[in-house]
Amino acid sequence: MSTPAPQPYYAEDEIDLRQIWQRLMKRKLLIVLTTLLAGLGTGVSAFLMTPIFRAEVLLQPVTEQKTSGLGGLAGSFGGLAALAGVSLDGLSSGGSNKSVAIATLKSRALTEQFILDKDLLPILFREDWDEEKKDWRASDTGKTPTVQDAYRVFDKGVRTVTEDKKSGLVTLAIEWRDPKQAADWAGELVKRTNLYLQEKTRVEVQNRIEYLEQQARQTSLLEVRETIFKLMEKEMNQAMLAKVSDEFAFKTIDPAVVPEKKVRPKRALMTALGTLAGFFIAVFYVLVRASFEENPQRPV
Repeated sequence: MSTPAPQPYYAEDEIDLRQIWQRLMKRKLLIVLTTLLAGLGTGVSAFLMTPIFRAEVLLQPVTEQKTSGLGGLAGSFGGLAALAGVSLDGLSSGGSNKSVAIATLKSRALTEQFILDKDLLPILFREDWDEEKKDWRASDTGKTPTVQDAYRVFDKGVRTVTEDKKSGLVTLAIEWRDPKQAADWAGELVKRTNLYLQEKTRVEVQNRIEYLEQQARQTSLLEVRETIFKLMEKEMNQAMLAKVSDEFAFKTIDPAVVPEKKVRPKRALMTALGTLAGFFIAVFYVLVRASFEENPQRPV
């Protein structure tokens, strides 16, 4: 008795490329129209979006001259000063280090004051501002934008501060619809940061000098007085630096210029991606629909 020849096996759901191609050709007009409409819609949306420009300023934090050496000198002579009835505990190193400078550049206080001084609320919330009446339009919530709202918008969507860990350089970027405003805001924020930390250091140094003068009057011990005078000399040098240096916390390596090219939207890329997405959606719809039309009882 001969063994029957094995029959070839065909999977029920085996992919048939010819069948898929026939299904696509049958609905090719739908695929083409869907692809074109998706590309056109994406292109129109990208064209209607407000162009955003990016202005950058490259900064070098100034940190070398910001330590006055008070901690070291005060610590060396702290015991001797204590025996003489003089306290040097009220001293701290002057100036502003790198992390403080960067934090100040991004700080809420500096940003909110900048927004108020420049009257940026109507600019940041122009959709809610009536230019003719010079007043806020009525909103559903009945609330008008506040300076805190403006800070959140500015901090999350307008200003970016990044630090290169290798070089130590800091980049301040402003992204805004008006290229000139973007460049002006970047430069102004750096200037305000320098002025703020310069004045803060000047006040702190003056307070420390007055404190040292007070302590010097309380002792007649020569060694302690010499230490105090050394500390005062360092503080006076720091005070002089704070007066003459315009770039106190940040030195501008590459200033902000008015950008000529927008950073977004990337209209060509958006249109291409929209067209591609429309094509794949149309192909998927045609294949799924054909599958159900040919096998209406087929379980999903």
